[in-house]
Amino acid sequence: MSLFLFFLFLHLFHLGESTELSGISVIRYNVPFGYLVTRTPIYTAKVDASFSPNSLIAENCETIMCFAVFYDKHTKFQLLTDIENNYTENFFPFTAASIDDSLVFLNSSSNVCASNMNDALNKKSSQTYDSANNYCQKTFNASLNGFQTAKERSTFITNLKSLDILSYGWTFLGAIKTCGSARCPLSVPYQWQNGVSTNHTLANDFFYQPWLDGSGNCLGLVYKYQMYDDISCTQQTTFSCGKWADNFN
Repeated sequence: MSLFLFFLFLHLFHLGESTELSGISVIRYNVPFGYLVTRTPIYTAKVDASFSPNSLIAENCETIMCFAVFYDKHTKFQLLTDIENNYTENFFPFTAASIDDSLVFLNSSSNVCASNMNDALNKKSSQTYDSANNYCQKTFNASLNGFQTAKERSTFITNLKSLDILSYGWTFLGAIKTCGSARCPLSVPYQWQNGVSTNHTLANDFFYQPWLDGSGNCLGLVYKYQMYDDISCTQQTTFSCGKWADNFN
């Protein structure tokens, strides 16, 4: 499933034998330390040969977003739920410097990151396709977003509606045309880049036809019509970063 703002799917991590966790997906995301320490910890463990958090995650993260924090050179683990704590002191065993990785576990009922974490959709500044892709790579080790399924795309668009970004007009997606010209013929198909999706059909089937004119080689989602548009790669607009992630199942 699509993790809006962050994320598409990233194959990143193997946690022992797989367990069926219906509707739960996992992504690697650099969750801000300041946000983690406002969440509620439910489990802390050493990462050793007996470490197998699958059942723990299945039991606690099926109806609420969870965060897994690996720290002290991947020797320790803490699982937190996305429920604000009421601590008056910092009781957390990790510091910002000691965190090695953080994972986000999402499910069908809470598949949008909290508003504090909406950094991956850059609403503060518009950028060109290349500069947007560079931003995604440097900031999130990601690329511009793509869709593996039509349902994933529909969820992405639904989530866009909740954000105050309609005035930007478009958002860059992670597909381009390649033909050796700045304006490829309409017959040249779009291709998802950097592995954000393997379903290239979904880069070519959703255009707002009155605007499909061969004016650019980059794929954009136009907010007004909630459909694709072919736009110039040097146009400056907002964008969404994404990664490929396996379902945690």
